[in-house]
Order: sequence, then structure tokens, then C-alpha cells
Amino acid sequence: MRSLFRSKQLQFSTTDHIKHLHSPSNKLGFGIRTVVTTSRAVLLPRFGSADVLEVRDDVRVPDLKPNEVLVRARAVSVNPLDTRVLMRAGYGRSLFESLLPLILGRDVSGEIAAVGHSVQTLKVGQEVFGALHPTAIRGTYTDYAILSEDQLTQKPATLSHVEASAIPFAALTAWRALKSTARITKGQRVLVVGGGGAVGYSAVQLAVAAGCVVSATCESESIDRLLAAGAEQALDYTSEVISF
Repeated sequence: MRSLFRSKQLQFSTTDHIKHLHSPSNKLGFGIRTVVTTSRAVLLPRFGSADVLEVRDDVRVPDLKPNEVLVRARAVSVNPLDTRVLMRAGYGRSLFESLLPLILGRDVSGEIAAVGHSVQTLKVGQEVFGALHPTAIRGTYTDYAILSEDQLTQKPATLSHVEASAIPFAALTAWRALKSTARITKGQRVLVVGGGGAVGYSAVQLAVAAGCVVSATCESESIDRLLAAGAEQALDYTSEVISF
């Protein structure tokens, strides 16, 4: 069984309309602020196949709330949550139909273009990456994404934007499953079903880091990668009979 979420990366160049306002400090609302009024975005005007998606150049960028951060996107990830599972196939119709059109996307990596006045840990110009909540209406498939401060963290210099954008949503899904639901502790034995996918691979690494003894199921091409990530066992479910 493959892990549910797999990621592909898209890279954006920036085409936008910007104006600059000046005052004594450098935070939005209290100083030199870069206000992006419109930007390019991928919109979902109605549920359907990929054919219904529209790229528009003049999508309005909302004003930032005090705890929000404007990120100039350099790369985003495509998750099945956005593509076939939730949005385009209409899985979330009851939640989202009245809110159409939507901007898809959850992951982003880029540079901070502006911050709300209550943001304390991030500053303009920093390279960051992060992910929106699954039910976010304005996603990351846009040149300028808006996330709250607690949804972002500084991007390691060792990662490219493309690499960083593939991490957050899958890793956070794995983290919530392990820590909030399973409540793993050091020394426990953990089985990850679908260790070769994005969520499963993240779960293996997180469980190993937490001091657990980890086994995972996968296809043959993922065995070496999972063992290198610290799994004690990597079982090919396509060729082995596995019983628990």
C-alpha cells in the first residue's frame, strides 16, 4: 500500500503589481511595506478535471492580518489532496462549493515579502517554507501566498526551494499521526504502512528520531531508502506475505 500523499514540485517566476509605502519601521502597518495588490494564481472555478483549472494574472492579494506573512513563492508542491482527492474531484464539495473560486495548494517555499505587525519571529527577506491547513481557501498556487506566522519556519540553506516545498504538508501529516494520535514514545515498536510515499517516508524518519524501532511496508524500489533512513525492517508487500 502506498502512502496517500505524493508530491511533485512546480516553480514560479513572479509577475505582479507592487507599490511601496514608507513610514518609520519595517513591518506591515508600521513602516516600509511592500503591498502586493494582485498576482498570478491557479484558480479552481468549479469542481472537475484538470481542464477546469485557470491561470489568472490579476488575482487580488488580501491585506495581511496582524499574525500573517506574505511569501513570494519560489516553489510549491502538488498533493493528491488538491488534485484528485479533495478539490478537483469535488470531495470537499460540501465545505468548499459555496466558496468557489479557490486557489489550490498547501506547501510553499520562498522569501518573505511583508509581515503583519504582530509577527515576531520572521522578517522581510528571510527564506522560509511551510504549509497551510487542509481547509484553507486561498492556497499556495500563486506568486504571493499568505500564511500565518506559526505555519512557517526558516528554510535551511542546504535545501533548495523545490526540495523544501516537498516537505511540510506530508511531514506534518506524519507528525500529527505519530504524536497526536499514536502518541509514540521512545523504545516503542512502530509499523509504517506505505513507507515509500511522502507521508510514510516522513513517518519513518520522525519515528526513528523519536527513538522508536521502526518497520515499514513498501515496494522493492524503496527498501534501500527506508533502511538508510533508519528503519529496522523494510518489507516488500508485493512479494512477501506479511502477517501481524
